[in-house]
Amino acid sequence: MSETQRFPSPLAGEGQGGGKDAGFGTGLPPPLTPPRQGEGNRARYFRPGPWENAAVVLIGLGVVMLMQPFALSLFTYSFVTILTGTILFVIVSHFRE
Repeated sequence: MSETQRFPSPLAGEGQGGGKDAGFGTGLPPPLTPPRQGEGNRARYFRPGPWENAAVVLIGLGVVMLMQPFALSLFTYSFVTILTGTILFVIVSHFRE
């Protein structure tokens, strides 16, 4: 008995019971789910992506303010800026996607 006769082919439609499975191989992404009832515009504004980016930029701005040697007022408010960005990041990380 040759090797091709002992083992069925892994290709669909060949071997034992082959054929095409329903729903597989269409190449299309799964359909998008609509927003839940009552979320409407709120779901659009409270996505974590843009808010997390803003929080990271705020933290980075605070670090730059902390390290610059030119203006004492920027240095003075650097800790508050970093703290605000960190708190914003913690809050935004709890938003639903």
